[in-house]
Amino acid sequence: MRNFLSPRVFFSKESALAISQPSDNYIYYGPLNTPDQADRFRRGASGHTMKICILSTSLSCHRKGGTEAHAELLAERAALKGHDVTVLTCTHPSGIPEEEKRGIRIRYLEGTNHAMSRKDMGIWREASANALTGLISEGGEAVVWAENLSGLGYASSPGKPGKAPLISIMQGPGIAADLKSKWEGVSGTAETAQFFFRSLPQALGSYLPWLKRVLAGSDAVVAVSEYARASIISEFPAAAPKTRVIHNGIETGLFRPDRKKREMTRCSLGFSSGDKVIVMAGVLGRQKGFHLGLSAFMECLRAVPAARLLIAGEGPERKALETEAGRLGLEKKTLFYGGFSRDRLPALLAASDVFLNPTLRGEGLPLAVAEAMAAGLPCVLSAAGGSVETAVEGESGFFFRPGDVHGAGKALTALLTDRELCRRMGGAARERAAREFDADKMTDAYINLSLGLLGCGPGGPICKE
Repeated sequence: MRNFLSPRVFFSKESALAISQPSDNYIYYGPLNTPDQADRFRRGASGHTMKICILSTSLSCHRKGGTEAHAELLAERAALKGHDVTVLTCTHPSGIPEEEKRGIRIRYLEGTNHAMSRKDMGIWREASANALTGLISEGGEAVVWAENLSGLGYASSPGKPGKAPLISIMQGPGIAADLKSKWEGVSGTAETAQFFFRSLPQALGSYLPWLKRVLAGSDAVVAVSEYARASIISEFPAAAPKTRVIHNGIETGLFRPDRKKREMTRCSLGFSSGDKVIVMAGVLGRQKGFHLGLSAFMECLRAVPAARLLIAGEGPERKALETEAGRLGLEKKTLFYGGFSRDRLPALLAASDVFLNPTLRGEGLPLAVAEAMAAGLPCVLSAAGGSVETAVEGESGFFFRPGDVHGAGKALTALLTDRELCRRMGGAARERAAREFDADKMTDAYINLSLGLLGCGPGGPICKE
C-alpha cells in the first residue's frame, strides 16, 4: 500500500496558512493569497471537484443516532462546497434503490441489513466494495470517507479498486476501552450475563478482527476526539502515524439561542414562563444513564421546585424510565417527548435552560452535547470519554463522575438557582461550540486531509514531532 502519510512539507514564499485543525498531529500549509484562491481550494485542487464516496451502514431513515447525523451532515456540507458526493448505505426500509437529496446521491445497496450481524457484515463488505469499484472506475479524483467499520470491504480489497484513498472515521474508542465502559455500566444479573455472553464474544470475535483490518487498510484514520485517538493507538500502535483528530461538527446556524422559538415551544409543551427546564436528549438506552438523570433531577427538585425535566428520544428503556419516574413521584414534573426529527431538536433545546448528559458510556464525542452548547445551554455532563472535550469546567458547564447522582444534582441546582451564572455559562457554551464544533470547520478538515492524500492540494501532511 502506498504510504500517503510520509512526512512532507510544502511552504509558500508568498504566504502560508495553517488550516485550523482540532488535533496537533498534522497541519496543512499552502498559499491562499486571495478569497478567490481560498474558495477554489475549498472546492478542490486548482478549482476542480473531488468525487467523495461516503460509506455508512445506516442513515437517519434506518435509525437516529450520532453516526447517522454525522454522515449526512458531512455529505451535505461537502456537496455545498462543490464536490461530487455519493453515499452508499444499507437497504432502505421502504425498498427504494436510490434517491437524490440536497445535491447528494444516496444508493441503498440491495440485500444489505443495517443490523450488522456477522452475516450482515459479510454481505455489506462485498456489496459496498463492488459499488465503490463501479463509482471509482467512472474517473476523476476520488476519495472514500467511511464511518466506523463500514469501509471493511474496501480496506480488505487487494490493491483497493481504483486506489482511491480510504479515510476511516472512528466515532468511538478502541475495543478494550469500549468493553471497559460497558462493564462499568453493568448492573444486576441480567446485564452481567448479557456482557459475558453477548458483548464480550461479539467484540473479541467480530469487532476486533474487523477493526484491525480497517486500520491496516486505511490511508488515514480520523478519531472524533483525543480520547478516541488515545484509546485506538494504545491498542493498535501501528496506526498512530496515520491517526488524527477531527472533532465532530454541528450546524451552529440551526442550533442557536432563539427567543421566539423558545416561547412558542415552551407554550406547545405546556411549560410556563417560570419553569426551569432541564433537558436530556438521545436514544433511551441503559448506557445513556437517563435513569440516573431522573435521580439527579429529583435531588435538584428539592431545592428548585420550579424545575421540570424534558426527556427527548425513544429507545428500549422508555417504559422502564416512565416506571422509574412514577416510582420517584416525578411523573407530573417530567415530560417524555418521544422521538424527534433533527429539525425539531433545535426548538426543544431552545425551550430548555440546562442540558444534562448522564451517560455511563465512553463515547467518542457526543453530538447532542455540542448541539446543546450551540443552543446556548450550560451543560451538566458525565466525565466519560470524549465528553470532557466539549464544555470547559466552570466556564460552559460542570462535570461529574459517571454515576454520581449527587454530583449531577448539585450542579443542576447551582445553575438553576443562579440566573446570572446560567446566562454566563450558556453564552460561553455558545461561543465555544461556534469556535470548535462548526460543521464547515469539520468539513474543511476532511477536504484538506483528502486533498493531501490525493497529492493535488496546495500542501501535504506534515508530521509534527
